Amino acid sequence: MNLEKIGVAGPTHYFLRPDGIIYTESFEPTVVTKEVFIANFEFIKKIASENKKSVKLLINFTQANKLDKEAKTLVKSSYLNDNYGQYIEAAALLTNSRLSTLIGNFMIGISKKQQNKYPVKIFMAVPQAVKWLGQL
Repeated sequence: MNLEKIGVAGPTHYFLRPDGIIYTESFEPTVVTKEVFIANFEFIKKIASENKKSVKLLINFTQANKLDKEAKTLVKSSYLNDNYGQYIEAAALLTNSRLSTLIGNFMIGISKKQQNKYPVKIFMAVPQAVKWLGQL
């Protein structure tokens, strides 16, 4: 499928799928930092603001090696959700590990602190992720 590239934020490339879902991917191994998170959420905010509607995201995390300490602290806080949650309708995360998928979905399900303003789910395959996003 040919995707229209709509921008880059840090190591992350953004593409618009024909179904309107925003697909993101980094093409080389990346350590996710606080600055990377903020740059990406600012780009998402820009897209949503320009289109005057929240976006559905398909985020490919297969090249993300790990989160650094500041990024982990940011994710555990409510900062991202409080400042950017209104710009996201839903997020499907792609990983290449069955264990990451199981543990991640379990942690999302039991996390009471995060209380995302939007649904989040982890998948190993694009078709299932797209189907889930389409049903929302």
